Amino acid sequence: MLSNKLSTEEIQTLTKFRLTQKVHKASNPIRLERMLQRDGLVNVLALISEQMGAPSYKVAASMLSKRMAFYAVIHLYTMSAFNKRLLVDRENVLLTEQAPSNLWLPDFYLGNMKVEEERNDRRKWIDEIIWHVFKETLTPIVERLSEQVTLPKRVMWENIHQYVSWIFHKMRNSSSRETIKNQLDRDFHYILQTADGYLFGIDGGNPFARLYGRMDVKKIVETRKTCCLAYLLKDNPPNRCQTCPIPVNRTRNKKRKEAGT
Repeated sequence: MLSNKLSTEEIQTLTKFRLTQKVHKASNPIRLERMLQRDGLVNVLALISEQMGAPSYKVAASMLSKRMAFYAVIHLYTMSAFNKRLLVDRENVLLTEQAPSNLWLPDFYLGNMKVEEERNDRRKWIDEIIWHVFKETLTPIVERLSEQVTLPKRVMWENIHQYVSWIFHKMRNSSSRETIKNQLDRDFHYILQTADGYLFGIDGGNPFARLYGRMDVKKIVETRKTCCLAYLLKDNPPNRCQTCPIPVNRTRNKKRKEAGT
């Protein structure tokens, strides 16, 4: 069943995960479609590299994949928390910053979206959401970034995994109803472990399962398997992320080497 919009309360909740209802005047909005074109993606990397003070397109690509993870977060939160599906025309999606900064933290303007209520066949319904979020959107961006820079896809998938896992933990911890927790557990297990790779547009299987295998929704991964390279940003406040797999002394030495000191 289709409806014209989310409720005011639902929209307010999703703004916490970078959904916006308007294009911010102070920003230079980026069309999502540009990232699916080789020349357009290079231009986006150049733009955010300059804004973030990234020493290379490799670092900028990693940061871009981290920011794009919130496209998945918005859709998956809507799916599991509201039992609704966002129907979005990708051509209308814009990344827009409310207050441009060297961290480049864009909000997502999804245009004139429709909303579909959960259908009787929930698994098929979830498959369609995975297909849009990953196969049609995030996987092509990861593939094109991998073609443009020497950044392993594994790093970008772990960047996305970090936020997808986080949003399921957040939803579970904020719910007091056991039936809701059980549904969240099933959604988490399916999306991050058992959903077939073809739904992600990947021949080698579920990209999240390949990273971590079987996971427990009750436990957050304490240490990543790959480094996201955020410590190389010129004005990044921390020397390393809390979940960085590289010891502190090694990140400092690598940063000095990159800086030529």
